[in-house]
Amino acid sequence: MREWLMPSIMAFLLLGLWLFFSKVATLYMPAKLVIVPDIVGMIIVGIFVLWLWKWDVPMSSPGIFWSVLAGIAGGAGSVFLYIALARGKVSVVTPIIALYPIVAIVLAFLVFKEAITLKEGTGMIFALIAMVLLAS
Repeated sequence: MREWLMPSIMAFLLLGLWLFFSKVATLYMPAKLVIVPDIVGMIIVGIFVLWLWKWDVPMSSPGIFWSVLAGIAGGAGSVFLYIALARGKVSVVTPIIALYPIVAIVLAFLVFKEAITLKEGTGMIFALIAMVLLAS
């Protein structure tokens, strides 16, 4: 089995639960505040990961910078996700935000010169068309 497949499946399942739990949370508290307990959960996972590494994690300044930047983008994106979930249907909001990897793919193409095949590019175009259809 490809070594990336099982972590991909776990991410798929856990992020699906995360979205569902986020929608439930917005039923009980203001959407803009859901990020706070969400971060507490992320800190718990972070501590567990550090424990797995026996608290001996190699760090570099660029690595820390980009990780913090990723956290800021993810946190801000989560706030907007919670607002969207509070205002819309999971069946519409979730597929739209699930297209966020297209942003990373385009940036990887521009910055790292990663190739995008015709099939992949066509798939992304169809995904963006689907987003427009869902939003209308």
